[in-house]
Formats: sequence, C-alpha cells, structure tokens
Amino acid sequence: MKREQQPIGFAREKRLLLGAVAFVSPLPLPFNEVTGWGQLAVYWLVVGLFILRAWRGEEGWLPYWAMNVLAILYLPFLAMDLSVLWRGRVIQPLVHLVMFALAVKLWGLHREKEKWHAVLATFFLFVAAMGTSVHPAVLAYFVVYLALTLLLLARFTAAHLLERHGRAGVSTAVVPMRGFVVPGLFWSLALAVPLFVILPRFQNPYISVVGPGGAGITTIEGLRDRLDLDTIGRTRNDRAVVMRLDYKSAPPPAHEARFKAAVYDRFEDNSWRRSRGGFHSLRRSPGGAFDLAPVPPRSWMEIWLQPQGRADLVLPVDAVSVEVATTRVAVKATGVVALPVIPPGTLNFRAGLSERPLLPERSATAATALESGGEEVSTRIRDLAARVMGEGSDTERAARAMTHLRQEYSYTLDLMGSPSADPLDDFLFRDRAGHCELFASSLVLMLRSQGIPARLVTGYLGTEFNPLEGYHIVRNSNAHAWVEALSGEGGWQILDPTPAAGLPQAADVGLLGLMQQAWDYLEFRWDRYVISYGFYDQARAFFGLRSLWINLRRMLFGRESRPDVPRPAETDVASEPDPEAVAPADGPAFPAWLPLLAVLVAAGIWWRFGRREFTATRAYRRLRRRLQAVDPTIGPAVAPLTLARRLGDRFPAAAPPAGSLLRLYLRESFGGERLDGSELQRVRALLGQVFSALRRQKSR
Repeated sequence: MKREQQPIGFAREKRLLLGAVAFVSPLPLPFNEVTGWGQLAVYWLVVGLFILRAWRGEEGWLPYWAMNVLAILYLPFLAMDLSVLWRGRVIQPLVHLVMFALAVKLWGLHREKEKWHAVLATFFLFVAAMGTSVHPAVLAYFVVYLALTLLLLARFTAAHLLERHGRAGVSTAVVPMRGFVVPGLFWSLALAVPLFVILPRFQNPYISVVGPGGAGITTIEGLRDRLDLDTIGRTRNDRAVVMRLDYKSAPPPAHEARFKAAVYDRFEDNSWRRSRGGFHSLRRSPGGAFDLAPVPPRSWMEIWLQPQGRADLVLPVDAVSVEVATTRVAVKATGVVALPVIPPGTLNFRAGLSERPLLPERSATAATALESGGEEVSTRIRDLAARVMGEGSDTERAARAMTHLRQEYSYTLDLMGSPSADPLDDFLFRDRAGHCELFASSLVLMLRSQGIPARLVTGYLGTEFNPLEGYHIVRNSNAHAWVEALSGEGGWQILDPTPAAGLPQAADVGLLGLMQQAWDYLEFRWDRYVISYGFYDQARAFFGLRSLWINLRRMLFGRESRPDVPRPAETDVASEPDPEAVAPADGPAFPAWLPLLAVLVAAGIWWRFGRREFTATRAYRRLRRRLQAVDPTIGPAVAPLTLARRLGDRFPAAAPPAGSLLRLYLRESFGGERLDGSELQRVRALLGQVFSALRRQKSR
C-alpha cells in the first residue's frame, strides 16, 4: 500500500529549509583546505539523515542531556585539532567546531529560537567559505546560498504571519515566493557591486588560510632551492598560468620571450642547488625605474606574475629596466632580480626590453665558483667534452658542445622517473635521449670540465596569445632549462642545447583551447578586479566618475568659467599635484560610457520586472488606500464585503461599480481564476467610475 505523503507543516518545512542551507554552507571549505573531504562527508551524512527524518515527518529529537554529552565528548577532538592537526592555528578547528555544533543542533530543535541559532551557524560557515576562497566559482556558491537564505527567511516570515492570524493548519507552500526571492536575489547582487567598490580596502587580510582555493599560489617548478633532473619535465603537461604579458609596443626583433626565473650553480647528488648571498641593491632612476643595465629600453612589457611564494621576479632575459611598486630592488650575483619581501597576491610590474639579452656584468664575480673542480664530472663526460669542443676560443668551443647535443641526441619524456645512479652518463652514452634538464645539465658539466664557467638556468620559453583580451599567457607547460656560460670574448651568453622538438610549443587552439582561453580571461579579471582590488583602483574609479561628471556638466551647461589662477612660473609656491596624476595608471581608464550603460541596463530591468501587470487585486488595493484616506477606521482587517457595505452607506453613488469590482477581485484572488484582457479593461473602468463617484460626492 502506497504511503500517503503528509502535507508540509511549519516545523517540518523549517527543518527542511535549515537542512538544505546547512548542507550547502560548507561546500567550498575542502577546496580551501579549511576542512578535509572526510570530515565534510561525515557532516553531510549527519545533515542528510536529518533532512530525511524531517521529510518523513518523524518526531522525537535529541534531548538536551544527550547534546551536552556529545559536547563533552568532542572536547578531546577539539584539543587534538588545535594542538596536533593544525598546530595552533585557530581558523580550521573553529570551523570544525561550528560544523559539529550545527550538526548536533539540527537534531535538537526543540524551541523556535533554536532554529535561529542554526541559521547563525550556517551564516558563520558561509563567511568562512567566502573569506578563504579566491576562485571565481565561488560566485555560484554565493548565489545559491543567498537564494536559499532568502527563501528560508521568507518562509519563516510567512509561517509566523500565518500562525499569528490563526492559519497554522495552512502550509506556507501555498504562499507565492518567487516574486520575493527572485527580485530580492537580483537587488542583493546589484547592491553588493557598488558596496564592494566603495567600502574601505585593507592592505592585508585579518585571516589568511593557505590552500589551493584560498591562497592562489601557483606552483612554479623552476623556483625551488633544489632542482631534480626531471622537475621541469613533470610540468610540461601542467596548463596552470604563471604570468600574463602585455607588450606596450612592438618588441625588439631579437626578442624570443625567454623568461629567467632561477639560476643553479652547484651540482650534488644528481640534483642542482643554488648558492645564497651576493645581493646588490639598486637605486631608483629619476624616471622611476630600476635600471639593470646601462642601456635604454627599446620597448616595454607589462607583466602580471601569479603568486609564487618567493620574492624573485620572473623577467625576460633581455630586460634592462624594471618598474615595480617597491622602495628597493636587489640583484643577485646570478643576475636574478629579487624584492625585499614576498609580495602578496598577483604582482604587477613593467620590464623595459633591449635589443639583445644583456646579463649584468656584476654576475661575473661568481665565475670562479663555477669552474669544475674535477669531482662532479665523470671521466667519460670529460673525454667527450674534450673531443667535441676541440680548440679555439671559449665561444667557439661552447658552440660546438651545444651543437653536438642538439644534433646527436633526441628529446623525449618517456624516460622520466627511471632511477639511475648516473643519469647524465646514461643520457650521454646509453639512452642518447632525454628532456631539457638532461641536455642543459650535460652542457654545464661539459663546459666546466674544459674550464668554461657555466650554470643552469630555469624559467619559461614562449607564450600563448589570448585573443579575447589581447595579452600573452605563460603557463607551466612553457617551463624550460638552458645554460649561461662565460666566455672571455663576449661575457655571459645564453646556450640552449635542447633540440627544436623539445622546446615548449604553443598548443593547438581548438574548441577546448578557446574555452580555456575564455576561462583564463575571466580568471584574470576576477583576480585583477576582485581579489587584488585595492585603494588605487578605488581612486581611479572615483577620479573617473569625477571626470565623467565634469564632462557631463560641460556638455549640458557649457564650458566652465574658472577664475584666473597664476601660472606656476608666476608664483614661488609649488602647486599641489593633480589627484588624477597621483593615481597609478597600471589599469584601464574608467570608461565614460559605463554609467550611461548602467542607467540603460537599470531602465531595461525596471521595464521588464518593475512594471507589474494590472490585476483586480491591484485595483482592490488602490481602492482600499483611497477609502482609508477618507475613513481611517477601515483597517487591514476589514473584509471585502464589509468594505463594500461601508462604501454603500457613505457613498451610495460609488456602490454599484465598487460591487462589480469586488466580485471580479474575489474571483481572481479567492477563486483562483485568471481574468482575461477584456475583464481587466472592465476592472480599470470600474475603478475609474468609483474614484469619479467619490470625487463628485466629496465636492458637494
């Protein structure tokens, strides 16, 4: 026998809504490493059982003494969470405590106010999820949570009103909610945008949680202190964005988009390490940039570098100048540029490019440390280098070694991860195939064995153009390794022994590639104008509005007449700087057409949603408001038939059309009928007749 479904009552519906909101609230937390998937699965299991029990209409919930016992039993887990699992960090254990308290509270909702306690707990989880998320997908979570919360509040209010008027047996499901939830959701989102723009910005967050969804730190393999011989090769299939580039003018002809990230000079135990120290501070030039070489830049490139957890900059090898928002810049002995502190968030700076790669001369001071001591190079590699390089200048000998590796060996990733005691010997004398770290490492050791200082360089080669935005993208798949060698004739020079087949190549842009580029565009805009939105962005927005207002006023009222102000040359007092000139110009100017577009969009929205359809119910409400202005005793509790009787007593001429109007209203509101166009026209005419009769009798 099929079980008859029970009608949804007030307590039951409130529990179902609370369960739905509680189920959704902690969804982003595992992505942000605030909680684990196992903990969330247990929480979802408890909440899911609560929703199932509420749907069945079962009673008999958790008593208060059992809730207290569970709270006491949780204390050891809380202590372990604080001291062992998260080692003194407070945010994660506090979120776990709220999840536990909410799960228990849902099973013990005895009084009405306890439901509001559960609502506050879900809101705390929502704040924790939003505060630790930086991924654009959190917008979908925000909309879903907001819609559920608006529905919950509306249903709770409807239940309260029905109970107050003695309609406790009626389900709130019969109360239409779409007319409140949809506009409420829209206007909440519309209000959130200007509030986000104008609210004060803080330099650093109060709470910082490290995680893939919370910190936004990109894994840049070439920036480790220790580099294995297959580190770069493992990243070739990783499409994560490392940085974005925008060429402000055409780059020099010799520019090849090669970006230097780190330099390694010590080869020990089949891995590379880099020496510390050797910093040289730079002073800002009168033009505002830090000059890396005494050569004027031929063109400029704007760079947005993803958070990487290091203070080193990733720069083009032909960069001779850097413009970055910091008071000090240092250059290492290897030519790597470093900032005094690790920058938070995406770092935006500009690099001036020259005609050819110019490595700082000061890095030659470390050349003696790069000559081979004989211990790290095997006899077979030394003999191979001597035979291949031959006699001649350092430049010629290094070029022969590079050419030999390019022509006699092939590029492959198939041999990655194969354990070997001597991977370089196996590469050169057995496999004769490998990835770029093996090519570059072999060339470094071959050059050192013949007295030529050399070092391993890691970074990125090549870019991918995104036509949606017009910028170039550098991904982890562009990671590459090459060599810097010091010759007595030409100083430091770049040598790339990897064959052409092993150089990073731009992927074919098919449908999937276009979708990924579109997502990259949205992700960059989200990071630039939401996550990294700061005080200077607010200043640019306000200055843009100010300029827009000035231009609009000039357009409407003519050119402004300003009092004569002495020129700077005619006064000894320095004039104050223009606030528009103070604001940095690293972002796009405020578009003058944007407010006009906003007005047009708002007008269209009002035209679509603001103009409510004329109905008999609206006509009846207008009639009540008019009568209440004449007779204050007509309150909200006066029924329609009572209203018609009072109207007939005081205004007999208005009684016939008012009676016809009320009959149509009762058909529409209580009969559930939908009036057609001719009937609605009659309603409008009857309302006009009633108002005319009221005016005539009042004027007598």
